[in-house]
Amino acid sequence: MRKKKGHNGITDPTTTPSHHTEENVKATILHKEVGLVSGISLIVGTMIGSGIFISPKAVLLSTGAVGPCLCVWAACGVLATLGALCYAELGTMITKSGGEYPYLMEAFGPVVAYLYSWTTIIILKPSSFAIIALSFAEYASTPFYPGCTPPVVVTKCLATACIVMIVLVNCISVKLARNVQNFFTAAKLLIILVIVVAGIVLLAQGNTENLTDSFSGASTSFGSIGLAFYNGLWAYDGWNQLNFITEELKNPYRNLPLAIIIGIPLVSVCYVLVNVAYFSALTTTELLQSPAVAVTFGNRVLYPVSWIVPLFVVFSTFGAANGSCFTAGRLTYVAGREGHMVKLLSYISLKNYTPSPALIFNGHPNHDIYYASGHQHTNQLLQLCPVDLLRAHSSLPHSDALHPERAKEARQVPLASGGTSGIGVHLSGAGSDRGQARDGVSVLHHLHPERLALLLPVCAPQVRLATPGHETNHHAPPAPNGGCAS
Repeated sequence: MRKKKGHNGITDPTTTPSHHTEENVKATILHKEVGLVSGISLIVGTMIGSGIFISPKAVLLSTGAVGPCLCVWAACGVLATLGALCYAELGTMITKSGGEYPYLMEAFGPVVAYLYSWTTIIILKPSSFAIIALSFAEYASTPFYPGCTPPVVVTKCLATACIVMIVLVNCISVKLARNVQNFFTAAKLLIILVIVVAGIVLLAQGNTENLTDSFSGASTSFGSIGLAFYNGLWAYDGWNQLNFITEELKNPYRNLPLAIIIGIPLVSVCYVLVNVAYFSALTTTELLQSPAVAVTFGNRVLYPVSWIVPLFVVFSTFGAANGSCFTAGRLTYVAGREGHMVKLLSYISLKNYTPSPALIFNGHPNHDIYYASGHQHTNQLLQLCPVDLLRAHSSLPHSDALHPERAKEARQVPLASGGTSGIGVHLSGAGSDRGQARDGVSVLHHLHPERLALLLPVCAPQVRLATPGHETNHHAPPAPNGGCAS
């Protein structure tokens, strides 16, 4: 604090905050660094993964004909747009990050919001992140093993490297993560443009046999149509991602609905046009039998530069994984700030202004890959998590990231070991016995003290790290042998 002098030389008792104090207040919140273009890139880049390039045949298989298939793709786009517009209204009324979490908190109270946050943070977001990373690894490694399946250990190592790289990028800078998302979104739109233009050229040359009498043989079963919509809407998953970063949007009252209005119809048009391009070169039988439709299309139409299709599929999956990590970290951060997750996850890097602990928790490679690969301790984890969380939630104070004093208090929470399961660590207050989480909850994560020691000096310099009482070694089952058949 410093004093100001008046015009007559007398010291004015009114004090103004110093530059250091202003920086501390500034460090307790995430900055508004996402504009309209980045918001559109986040929506488009997260929605368009690898599905439209690899396996768009699920909708065709359920509808039974080309005409209904294209109609379902368009109708799913309309449904996704209507749902996103509802979320745009919610996002402009409740301008908090975290997606559905703050909306459930306002509508149904903390219990429902807590259950949603726990399920999403512990199960849904990490497993989704891991599945996308495994898809990236599979497509990236396949060219090096022609004619056979890549070894499982290679796929998992590449997936782990992908997760580590994406988490590192998101921890370093919001601007860097935003630029990465913009680049890979532009890349996937570029390959879509190439496929669409190639399809238009084929149609102009008279290759319209598959689009003639396109409703012949269509399925009229309600079950088949419902299944077609289910598969189509799955491809549109991600339309709500921008609501997870509302607090970081520049002018959210304008940019949130505008990004949704532009982004989701753009994805819908891309999906329909890409399917039309596929039908211009492939029959329905060829499309259903193809393991990777875009690759088959490229080999037939784009040769000798057909190699660009699998390359851009890799770009597409990487961009989708980056978008998933970016938004999932914000949900974890908000849940920690509200007291529904461990308080450590609400810390913000004082140097980079990113929710580094939340991002690392969501992107921990062992955590993610184990979920996607069926880790042997998953059932044990799910049984222990609710008990630890509910036990500690009754005494866990809600943190307020906007208040500098509360943020300072949050950074002084010491770290101690608790529990005997070996798959979680406990945050507890000073003087509490081991196994009693008085002021925290189980991280539900196999974080080792050495890894926490690397994180805490950056995000919470005053946190003390206690040595665990004991650890149980959990060895993952050996991976099955992969590679080429002899």
